[in-house]
Amino acid sequence: MTARRVRVVLQARTNSSRLPAKVLLPLGGLPLIVLAARRVTSPAHELVVATSVEESDDRLAALLAESGLDVVRGSLDDVLGRFVAAVSDLSDDDVVVRLTGDNPVPDHEVVEALVEEFLAADLDYLKLSDELPYGLAAAAFSVGALRRADGATDDPADREHVTSWLRRELRSGTSTQRFGIPEGSAARCTVDTLEEYLAMAAAVARVADPVGVPARDLVALLAEPAVPAVASGRADIARMSLGGAQLGLAYGRVNTVGKPDRASAVDLVRRAVAAGVRTIDTARAYGDSEAVLGEALLGSPSVRVVTKVAPLGADAPAEAVDASVLRSLHELRTRQLDTVLLHRASDITADGGRRWDRLLALADQGLVRRLGASVQSPAELELALATPGIEVVQVPYHALDRRWDAWLRSPESLDVEVHVRSVFLQGLLLAPDAARWPRVPGVDPDGLLEALDGFVERFARLDRADLCVAFVQANPAVSRLVLGVDTSEQLLSNAALVARAPLEDDQVLEVERAFGELPEQLLNPALWS
Repeated sequence: MTARRVRVVLQARTNSSRLPAKVLLPLGGLPLIVLAARRVTSPAHELVVATSVEESDDRLAALLAESGLDVVRGSLDDVLGRFVAAVSDLSDDDVVVRLTGDNPVPDHEVVEALVEEFLAADLDYLKLSDELPYGLAAAAFSVGALRRADGATDDPADREHVTSWLRRELRSGTSTQRFGIPEGSAARCTVDTLEEYLAMAAAVARVADPVGVPARDLVALLAEPAVPAVASGRADIARMSLGGAQLGLAYGRVNTVGKPDRASAVDLVRRAVAAGVRTIDTARAYGDSEAVLGEALLGSPSVRVVTKVAPLGADAPAEAVDASVLRSLHELRTRQLDTVLLHRASDITADGGRRWDRLLALADQGLVRRLGASVQSPAELELALATPGIEVVQVPYHALDRRWDAWLRSPESLDVEVHVRSVFLQGLLLAPDAARWPRVPGVDPDGLLEALDGFVERFARLDRADLCVAFVQANPAVSRLVLGVDTSEQLLSNAALVARAPLEDDQVLEVERAFGELPEQLLNPALWS
């Protein structure tokens, strides 16, 4: 008798209403869908991912193809039809295993045990027990049974849920397998919400081999109370300040997607707030960023907005500060601004200090709660720290920048709140190559990126973004990390990075020694050509 072929069909789409594009989110250094596929890959069976022909799934299909995974595309709503297409070359006696792309916990041992039990049970359909943790789900059935369902039902619910007709009409059963997972486990093994994604990311980050770790070990990590608390803990995520430049401008040296449309920008802000972000950074100079925030934050009084006075020309009167603040109040739809920074620290002393005096007067009137300055150089930081009334400073700081070490290593000497921007040096530190880097004499961009990649490997970080965030987070002087985002996928990725552990002290010192003093022409984007 010819051996029965076994094919795993992993269904996936990107238009989930609760967590859009969740299957594309990074998990264990891979997109979630790729990790889920790699975990169940085995010489004992074949694998294909079934997605839709909708434009929204074009990126998913391309990613799967680039990852060497077989893809079948069909109707978005008729998932049953997709499965039939995915096994069109198999015989009726062959076996299908159904998995979903938002459940990355099942592994190849789960699949093989289920198939073995299915073949021994003489059934048309066998599923894992509902008593296993939610999300640890799989079902095995014959290709012939799948084709019978396809010909027998036009019910939209049956077409969407694939196996409901089989369970109702054919010989079905429930597996007795437990895979070493204790009864009553509190783990949730799916990714359907932001909190579940962050919990899963925190659990996966604790294993050396996300592809090969047994399902039971992942379940044990997810069941630990500390994992969701750390991953979705508001204290960790609240350290992230959403950068507002991308909301109003096509911002960043490596930006290839441009500025999001108004509806997308508003939705992005609301998703950030739902994720636990409680500080947002913007400025009068960031296009319509303030107006986007004003619309998005209606009814969210707990969110702190840090904005900046419009850059003032040399001849601008001091009253231009009043005009900028009043405009910010109008755009942000509020009666009081939480924090206002001078966009240029030189405005502290410009016009005999009258611009700074106007800002102090506006604070005295109750229009502003906190005052501060955005600085570009150590000299500007010294000026800001010496100015009475400044409570917040914003500095550009990242793994390559040694200019701030003298201050940031001694947080007790900084009687101000420190917000860090340019954690990725306007995206240069995350670029796949140095093509968009400014050409600065004596600087080898490829060598710098190679060195960063070396630290990623040595310190077992996920990628350069994780390394850069972990480096800045390791500094006790830093209150907020200003991280800009262009998409909800990037928002969730950044939130997950902020929730991860910072570098160890000795690792920070290694990074600092490796890069030494680099030219101001590289470190200050204002000097880039």
